[in-house]
Amino acid sequence: MRRRAALAGHPLHPAVVAIPIGAFTLTLIADLLVIAGRTALGATASYALVVGIVGALLAAVLGFIDYFTVKMSVAGTEARPGCVEARERAASPNRRARPARPAELNMYRLNICRSCQG
Repeated sequence: MRRRAALAGHPLHPAVVAIPIGAFTLTLIADLLVIAGRTALGATASYALVVGIVGALLAAVLGFIDYFTVKMSVAGTEARPGCVEARERAASPNRRARPARPAELNMYRLNICRSCQG
């Protein structure tokens, strides 16, 4: 599997996802400290929020690039990477190897995978 959004062969989306997670966590902590009376951290919360929003948008763009451009071969058909696990779990003959799920959920997953085929 070769990703389009990569730097020196390393995918960028998984690395960039950590930026908004950390920034939003810092925003929450700074806001709680502002509520507790440390008003000097108000600007920190604002900057962290901006960094989190920009990082989330960048991660979303990189994720969409990977999702819509990467092709993987699954049983002779082309599918997007996000559908592979759902298809394998829904079509698995060995249902005891994983937690039991209702049959309706398995049919729902198969329909998702059919819609993902490009």
